[in-house]
Formats: sequence, structure tokens, C-alpha cells
Amino acid sequence: MVEWLDRKDIHGTLFEIIKLTEEFMLKNMRTPAKVIGFKTEFRTEYPVEALREAIINALVHRDWHSSNAILLRMFNSHIDIISPGELLRPLKISDIMKDDYIPKSRNKVLVEVLSKSGVMDKRGTGFLRIRESMRKWNLPNPEFIEKQG
Repeated sequence: MVEWLDRKDIHGTLFEIIKLTEEFMLKNMRTPAKVIGFKTEFRTEYPVEALREAIINALVHRDWHSSNAILLRMFNSHIDIISPGELLRPLKISDIMKDDYIPKSRNKVLVEVLSKSGVMDKRGTGFLRIRESMRKWNLPNPEFIEKQG
């Protein structure tokens, strides 16, 4: 049996979707606290920067011709972000993991809009930033999996 913490279909403009998705993730993430001296520090379970980058990547690089939705699934042990569409060839996951690729997008207009609004930088550094923020939090590297169909 599969159980999830919460479920929500998110609709709206691109900016509303990003904001509502971030709110949904923050609402459903554990936020453990640690007392250091006379201060209590709260830290979300996963780095918000990494999750935000992954969501923006899923939105901007998805295949908009597909009727499939982007899926965000939060489990006790991990988060899945599933975006319709294959990597643009000749790009491979191994290239992404080595930061050895030239950034490409199938949705150039979305990239321009999000870049001009300050949401993304269009330098192809998203996956690197995700991995770096996970590393800073002593979390394992994210898995990137490409499935056909």
C-alpha cells in the first residue's frame, strides 16, 4: 500500500505554481529543531534551495506537449520529482552528474521569462547547485533517473 503525507493539484501561472509548490513542500517537510547555546535553530529536512531548483528545472525543461503532469511525491525517506519528457539529446545523465554539458532547453521562452524575472540564471548550473546544497547538509547526492515513456 502506498501512502503519502498530503496531496494537492497545483494550477496557476508559472510563478504561482512555483510559489504554491514551495509552500506545499515546506508544509509537508519535517523541520527539526536543535538548541545551540541560548538559541533554537530550525532547519528543514531538505535544503529549500535544492528543492526549489529541482521544481524550476522540472517546470522549465518538461515536455509541454505531454498531457502528463509533473509529480511531486514526498515520502518519509525521500522526495520524488517526476517531469514528463526525455533529456534533450545528446545530453546524458552521466554528463549532468559530471557537470560536463552545454545547457539546452526545449522551452526557450520560459527560460527567458524566468531568467528576466530573477527566478533562474540560465547558466546550466541548476544540477550543480542541487548537489552542492545537498552536500552542505550532509545528505546524499540526488538520483537522476531517465525513464522512457
